[in-house]
Amino acid sequence: MSAPLSRPGRERHDQADLGRGRSKWAATALLTVAAASLCVVGCRNLAEQRAVRRFGDALSEESLAALSDATTDNFRGKALEHDTAMEDLRLLRLPKEELKVVAVTDVPEEEWKSADVPECLVIVETPPPTRRARFKLVRAEAGQWLVDDVLLKQTKGGVKAVMSVTEQLELLAAVRGFTRAWGKGTHDERLAVVTPELREDLSALSPKRLEELAGWVVDADRVDKLTPKTQMDAEEAAVQFAGRGYTLLVSLEKRGDAWLVKDAAAENRGLGPKIPSLERTCLALTGVSNFLTAYESGNREGLESTVFPELYNGCLRTADLSGVPLPTAADLDGESSFQIHGDRAEVVVTTEAGVYTLSLTDPHRYDADRRTGEFLVEEVTIRNGDGEQRMLSTIFTARAAVAAFAAAAAEGDLHALTAASTRDLSETVWSQIEPTDLPALPLADAAAAANGKVLAERHAGPVTEITIVTAVGDRTFVLKEEGGASKVDDVLAPSLDLPESFKDTCALILPARAFAGSLAQGDLPGLNKTSSAAFNRLVWHQLRSVPAAASAAGKRLDAPLAKATTLTKGEGARCTLHYGTPNDGLELHLVREKGRLVVDDVELVAGVHPDARVALKQVIREQMAGGDLRIADSFAPAKVPQAGAQPMSPAPAGAPTASRVRTVGYEEPAEGETTMTAEAPGDPQTAADIVRNQVRQAHFKEPAPAEAVEAVKAVEAAEGVEPPPAFETPGAIRPLPSSIAPAKGVDGGAAAPFGEPLPLGGE
Repeated sequence: MSAPLSRPGRERHDQADLGRGRSKWAATALLTVAAASLCVVGCRNLAEQRAVRRFGDALSEESLAALSDATTDNFRGKALEHDTAMEDLRLLRLPKEELKVVAVTDVPEEEWKSADVPECLVIVETPPPTRRARFKLVRAEAGQWLVDDVLLKQTKGGVKAVMSVTEQLELLAAVRGFTRAWGKGTHDERLAVVTPELREDLSALSPKRLEELAGWVVDADRVDKLTPKTQMDAEEAAVQFAGRGYTLLVSLEKRGDAWLVKDAAAENRGLGPKIPSLERTCLALTGVSNFLTAYESGNREGLESTVFPELYNGCLRTADLSGVPLPTAADLDGESSFQIHGDRAEVVVTTEAGVYTLSLTDPHRYDADRRTGEFLVEEVTIRNGDGEQRMLSTIFTARAAVAAFAAAAAEGDLHALTAASTRDLSETVWSQIEPTDLPALPLADAAAAANGKVLAERHAGPVTEITIVTAVGDRTFVLKEEGGASKVDDVLAPSLDLPESFKDTCALILPARAFAGSLAQGDLPGLNKTSSAAFNRLVWHQLRSVPAAASAAGKRLDAPLAKATTLTKGEGARCTLHYGTPNDGLELHLVREKGRLVVDDVELVAGVHPDARVALKQVIREQMAGGDLRIADSFAPAKVPQAGAQPMSPAPAGAPTASRVRTVGYEEPAEGETTMTAEAPGDPQTAADIVRNQVRQAHFKEPAPAEAVEAVKAVEAAEGVEPPPAFETPGAIRPLPSSIAPAKGVDGGAAAPFGEPLPLGGE
């Protein structure tokens, strides 16, 4: 029989049993705590999942009442209080079926909206194809979790962003409010949904214009049927409605807690103009309205602030605005249209008087800040009922140019005439003369316009014709636009005897004056430049100086031009200028050579009878043939064999060269004496021929003495010569008998039959 355990061993055994019991109790306690924790977490996830599923079921049922029960006041106020809430929720395509909670995160207490209202973020997931969303839940007072917002992750253009459903619904609600107000709302409702800046621009338009503009921007019958596409960030957003033939783009800006429209663009084909920018359209229409108001009232300060400086300073600042009426601001509400092209705009106003196109431009179009808040009028184009088109700047600068030209013509101010003329008129006329030459030009017609009145205006692009009623008749000023201003290019005056054009008349007068000036000054080189090739070859190149006969003829060119024949175009064209009267005058024959007009001959006229004409070229050649003029040293005529005469031999070397051609029987006149004729052997002259020559040459020098005229008559009576037909002539010039009348030659004028080099002796 075994002995009982001793006391120490028994105690160790009891202690081991006790340790094992304590371990079992601890494990049991840990398991119990763990189970309790799992129960709490599971219950909580179940509560959030119920909240999410309740929201999804309400979406599936499209029940606004159920959605109101599953969401907070914040969600209901932003997303559910408008009549298109369910339609907008449908557009967002929120996850709503078989939602599974995959994570719950408590929001830190310091981020709660209300200090005593807990918040959490719940990540849910849909069945494949898997979509994820984050629900923001808020615990209500009853301990129930409610949906406060839904956050969706979106990717557009490679950029990922988290979008708030409540903000998107709030944005869509604002856009719906805009389309509703602008589609069928009142004037005040339209202004209430836009930013204060745009509201100020719209308020400047008349109610009728705003209503018309709203109809072009929002097509109420179509916009509600279109699906909006949104792009947004925290402060700005854009919403587009696009359909067949109609597009609306609305730009919004967050102001406080509300989204307000700051601009809109619309294109509705066939139902109004294209509106690229509502704001820019308002600015253009307002600019036109302000301009027309200032123009009608003659407000110069208002005009200066509404037009470009070039238009204001160039004509409007000093123009008589009442002379060119424009439409009023009220006419904008009538038949009008507009087009906006970025920084430029055109507003067309149609009235009974015509069609007015106002061109506007943004003066700061090249600045970095494109929003300048203004459009300025750059030009106004007027088209009348006949289709004639003219520009406002041209009208006023044209009238100012006519007034300046007329005043300068009246004052004889060459500098002012040049400033008011086109480049062509200046080069054709003014640059060719000196101030002292102005009295010789036909400026009386232009000067008379200084006190005249405008009768009519005609515009054809850059050319303007203004007809002025003057004391001497109607005068038409032709103006052309140069350098942005109208300048006088010509003055037209009806005439039977002279060209209608002032410029064409001056083109005839100026070469005649240059020729006359050279005659008066005895300027042989000047005569070479202003005479034809035939005149130079037959006359001037053979002389050492200008004869007295030519100088006497030049004095008669100081008379006003009385008549001019028509000058045709092209090389070789001829024209005749008439000075004085048909019974006491002078004719100047011009010919075009190498593109310029030169003098071909001069004829003294003493009546209409052919014998009453004396040609300068003929007289000078007769004087050269008679040895009365000094021949140029360089002139060497060919030898002419003559019957019964010995051939001429060259002068011996070293022999002095005669400075004057001498003929047989010619005596050197004493100093101061002028020999009128020379008698050559074999060519006997009667007493009547001698007297006639004296009278003929005297026509180009001094008036013929009465004694010489009477002597001609007496000799003619003694010789039985019949007098020419009687016609009235002044006493200084008598008609010449036909026996000595010059014949028309091939030299271009009334040339004598001297087509060959001059013979130096008689037969």
